[in-house]
Amino acid sequence: MKNKNLVRAMEILEHTTPLKSKNCGKLCEACCCKGSENDGMGLFPDEDKLLKDEKGFAFLDSDGNFGQPVLVCSGECDRKKRPLACRFFPLFPLAVEHEGEVKIIPVPDPRAAVCPLISQNYNISKQFYRSVRLAGKYLIRDEECREYLLNLSSEIMEISELANKMI
Repeated sequence: MKNKNLVRAMEILEHTTPLKSKNCGKLCEACCCKGSENDGMGLFPDEDKLLKDEKGFAFLDSDGNFGQPVLVCSGECDRKKRPLACRFFPLFPLAVEHEGEVKIIPVPDPRAAVCPLISQNYNISKQFYRSVRLAGKYLIRDEECREYLLNLSSEIMEISELANKMI
């Protein structure tokens, strides 16, 4: 059975891009898609099952992705089949626990230094921020995705704190 909340999160971000209707990959010649076996995109729980038969993807085990596999891309894919990490980029749906509730706050991903939208302070659309937040709200409805998102959010906050200390 497919994880309906994961599928819904992917659908929300299917047609939304950071620059309204423009393909932001044209700004940087899709540098975020030109990785190597060391530059994978962390997958959410069950996401590998949704993407396993897609061409151009390789799945690697990872010690650094909270027990979830990492996807490595050939540099070209069907945009409808992108993993969530690609759909969120260059933002991240930060999950913060407050008084027993988990709040989703879309923030610039500190790992997105390669992205000119971040490094050159482009105006990322409000619709994209809203879509990232809504997708995150669906993800936390699933217990495994919620735990993964909280763990990854903690890691993202540590990276941000370290980056701020280095400035």
